[in-house]
Amino acid sequence: MLAAAMAVLHDGAIFFYGVGTSYIGVLGTSVGFAIFTSGIMVVGNVNGFLTNEWRGIDKSIVAKILIGLGVILLGICILAKGNSMI
Repeated sequence: MLAAAMAVLHDGAIFFYGVGTSYIGVLGTSVGFAIFTSGIMVVGNVNGFLTNEWRGIDKSIVAKILIGLGVILLGICILAKGNSMI
């Protein structure tokens, strides 16, 4: 049952990525895929923190993960702003 739910959510995400790229503009597929992939990384790591997957690891590693997520989110913002300038 869980596998079926995961499959439906995955296929739904791909579908909405495809629909969303047509609304982004000229660079829709390039910018959309970068944002889509970055979103996957952010959601996966946030879920890892919420489910205590990262419990027991060194604080310096947690800091590096959070810095990395911040860089990814900054990159998403830069891509979105750059795409709006076209």
